[in-house]
Amino acid sequence: MAKAAPILDAQISLTDVLSPYYLHSSDQPNLFLVNTSLNGDNYPTWRRAITRALNAKKKLGFILGTITRPDGDTAAGLLWDRCCDMIMSWLLHSIDRSLAGSLLYCATPNDKWLELETRFQQSNRTKIFRLKRDLANLHQDQQSITEYYEKLKELWDELTSLQSIKSCTCGASKSLSELQESDRIYQFLMGLNESFGQLHSQILAIDPLPSTIDVMSYSIKKRPSV
Repeated sequence: MAKAAPILDAQISLTDVLSPYYLHSSDQPNLFLVNTSLNGDNYPTWRRAITRALNAKKKLGFILGTITRPDGDTAAGLLWDRCCDMIMSWLLHSIDRSLAGSLLYCATPNDKWLELETRFQQSNRTKIFRLKRDLANLHQDQQSITEYYEKLKELWDELTSLQSIKSCTCGASKSLSELQESDRIYQFLMGLNESFGQLHSQILAIDPLPSTIDVMSYSIKKRPSV
């Protein structure tokens, strides 16, 4: 026999800080949840920042559609509406004005979220191409090893956010992660200046290969003297 869904106590939810329906006195409609507004080109990083902010406020379920409007309970329904209006205001204040106009008439935070994903996820392939091109062209040159590594890692992390490896129980995701890690080591070594030529053979002789951060640290210790 199916278990009945719990009945929401609207009065308790107003004061219970653990409830997704709770709103603090500082939660105002004009609140900026993220430092950088969505401008169309920064969707992956904006999406990550806004979901973290909403999750911290226990409001993520409203945009993902997992917290739906309670049926048959007027007080709880009004409380849900109140939270939705607040979240939609937050989203609008986190989006550049040039993009926000067409989102004003979305009925729920979930509708708004799906609209944003449909509109901006389509640009992922162009973004991936640019990131791979930047990675292919990145070399140490006049940078320190640390500076060079940090630029690589920034590009790697952004690319990973667009090409995440889904977990599985067959072990394939682990193998892909290990292959990705080794590719990063090769990429790091190839971009080092020619004076590190001897270092390449030293690191590649290590079995199994160390992590990229360990390779970076090892490279600093073994960098050629000027």
